Amino acid sequence: MCSPPVSVIIVNFNGHRYLMNCLASLSRQTFHDFEVILVDNASEDGSVELIEGQGFEFVRFLRNPENFGFARANNQGIEESRGKFLITLNNDTEA
Repeated sequence: MCSPPVSVIIVNFNGHRYLMNCLASLSRQTFHDFEVILVDNASEDGSVELIEGQGFEFVRFLRNPENFGFARANNQGIEESRGKFLITLNNDTEA
């Protein structure tokens, strides 16, 4: 499998009210050669379950057993990324 040139890392903690808009905005981009890595910091609001059933197959999930904090979660996403270029987005961002 060829690596995408861009990796988008999104850290989430209880971002249920934001994630749909964030991921929908990424799915509407005219440039499609990117991966999305969603690092969830043990959300308790159903965030991940909401996204899993909504057709966002382009999202890879990393689930932390506890809230490791924003910086550590971003670093986890970066370690798992395959892109040459990295974009870190907050879960309330619309691209």
